[in-house]
Amino acid sequence: MAVVEIERLALLAAFDIDAEDPALFTTESGRRIYATRVHSRHAGRALDVTLTSLTAPLNVRSAATITQLKSRFSAGAYFVIGMAAGLRDKTTVGDVVVPELVHYYEPGRQEPDTFEPRREVEHVNRVLYRNLSYYEPGDRYFARVDELLAIADASRLPDDLPVPFRPKYHGRNVVLVSGEQLIQDGRLTREQVRFDERIKAGDQEAYGAAIGLQDATWALFRGIADYGEHPKPNRYQYVATTAAAVALREFLETEYEPLGAAEF
Repeated sequence: MAVVEIERLALLAAFDIDAEDPALFTTESGRRIYATRVHSRHAGRALDVTLTSLTAPLNVRSAATITQLKSRFSAGAYFVIGMAAGLRDKTTVGDVVVPELVHYYEPGRQEPDTFEPRREVEHVNRVLYRNLSYYEPGDRYFARVDELLAIADASRLPDDLPVPFRPKYHGRNVVLVSGEQLIQDGRLTREQVRFDERIKAGDQEAYGAAIGLQDATWALFRGIADYGEHPKPNRYQYVATTAAAVALREFLETEYEPLGAAEF
């Protein structure tokens, strides 16, 4: 699942789906649903993959939309791809972060002269996180990203895109902090230092997605599109989301273990 339109386009491209082709079907609300398959090395078979977009940002909306989608589609695992704001000293625009857990930034109690945080946390399923910790992008990953960016609409690419483009993958000991106010109030760096040194990025949808998927197997693939600046830059949005979407596809093909795989 992507969230906004530019993320949807990057997700479809990463799975070799032409955005202009007819969708598998369209829901009553107008949401387009696409279907494809990828081969899983661990399963020794093709995996059915369904792609769609939430079309509504922010935590509350993403939780509600995902809950609706789950009522229509039962899946072995759910993945949300998209953009995030990174910490300058820990990430570079274009990098991909796959968090082990998500901190919700907003909850707390407002006292007359202070604010008492009451953070909430959601964890990735331990079996899925084990698989994620094994994944490491290689030459094929970079080649795929390069191919997609080479045929992308030039208006979606930054003038300073490095050639070759080699985004870094952050998939171990990573925390993402989520909240509607977090990016806007500029506290991402301070929150990271004070609350959890593993925080590398922040967004406004991840916790809602985690809540909507809390009884399911899920993970988040987020591309670093900016550093939370104001006004918000958009030069790396498509690039970052493409890097995240290709990482998801490669993970499904190489390290993902479908439900029913042996555990010990």
